[in-house]
Amino acid sequence: MKFITTNPITRGMLISPEKGAEQLVRFAESRPGTDWEPGRYYEKRKPAKRVNPQARDAELARQLCERSEELPA
Repeated sequence: MKFITTNPITRGMLISPEKGAEQLVRFAESRPGTDWEPGRYYEKRKPAKRVNPQARDAELARQLCERSEELPA
């Protein structure tokens, strides 16, 4: 991990924690349906242009829920 954070090439691909949290803070401080649309995926404060098809796969979501319930608390 130290290599990733200290190497100038890989460090250029990372963002700060503040920048990473920016969108979550925006959602927390604004109103769904007014300032942003629930159920949409966002990136860099805008609706995502491409969404992985697995994100909309209901069967995959069901399997994830089942497996999560099996994990110890």
